[in-house]
Amino acid sequence: MKARLNLIDLATVAASLAILTYAAWMLLSGPQGAIPMHYGADGTPDRFGDRMEAGLVIGAMGLMLAAIGWGSPITPAARTTFRDAAAFWPGSWSHF
Repeated sequence: MKARLNLIDLATVAASLAILTYAAWMLLSGPQGAIPMHYGADGTPDRFGDRMEAGLVIGAMGLMLAAIGWGSPITPAARTTFRDAAAFWPGSWSHF
């Protein structure tokens, strides 16, 4: 059976591509100068970086989203029910 992408998979792909596109823009033509990278509890920036650091951090987040989405068992081919899980891990899913 060929696995199809469902709505959640398509949304993950779209979000990953949007984040990676924003990271590429940040690296190539983002704002010059200091960019706030961390905010304190009072809401004021307490650490600054340049567009290279911001682009790399944003790109890493996009890649992590893609990796987590690709490896998650939400696709129809990888779905299991609680009964399947209970059969595989006896005792751990007994309350379902």
